Amino acid sequence: MKNISTLILAGFIILTGSQAMAWPGSGHSGTGHGNGYACNGADLDLTPDQSVQLLKLKTAFIKAVTPFQNQMITLRSELRILWNVAQPEKEKILAKEKEMSDLSTKISEIRTTYQLDCRAVLTPNQLARTRFAEKGMETGHGPNRHHNSAW
Repeated sequence: MKNISTLILAGFIILTGSQAMAWPGSGHSGTGHGNGYACNGADLDLTPDQSVQLLKLKTAFIKAVTPFQNQMITLRSELRILWNVAQPEKEKILAKEKEMSDLSTKISEIRTTYQLDCRAVLTPNQLARTRFAEKGMETGHGPNRHHNSAW
């Protein structure tokens, strides 16, 4: 009886966990709110050539943006350290914030270039069926947007 209860509990945990992971916008190219750089070609009836082009663009995008994202993680950690002292140093904090802002701008430029390159691959009919067609496609205004604050 104990084994059956354990199996039922394990099954329940697996099912609820998988549902939590499937929440809209939890990925870069999922549906719903996310990071806004969806160029995955889902339901667009892509030609084989378009699929190859989009895959190359996505690979290049990931390769270009990953070092900057890693650097941003490091900068956030450094900023937390600067804030977590008895007497935070204003100049150092502002300099770190400036670094993060500049890095965020670089990431945004890479993302914009990627989006425009993806648009150039698609036909007008395909474009109408993408998230690119949504007015004001912005970054990260969904339920999984995490704000990093010093508090």
